[in-house]
Amino acid sequence: MLLHMLHSRARLPDCLAVLSAQDALLLLDDAAKLDESALIDAPCPVMLLASDDEHHGADSSRPFRCIDVDEWVSLVFRSQHSLTWN
Repeated sequence: MLLHMLHSRARLPDCLAVLSAQDALLLLDDAAKLDESALIDAPCPVMLLASDDEHHGADSSRPFRCIDVDEWVSLVFRSQHSLTWN
């Protein structure tokens, strides 16, 4: 599994182009503002860091799974590799 950590909304097209079903996508910082319609075709699970969700005022009805920092660290350790999209 490859963990993609997307920080910038501008990098979404590049990130989506390389995602596979075995990957995971974590939305952080500016990317936390993405609307779910932008990720409808994502082939893998999409997660959102809970602190970014709260910071950007996202509502709890969003379809992304919210994870906390401890879960993020665990996800990094479980992943074979990680890729940061700034």
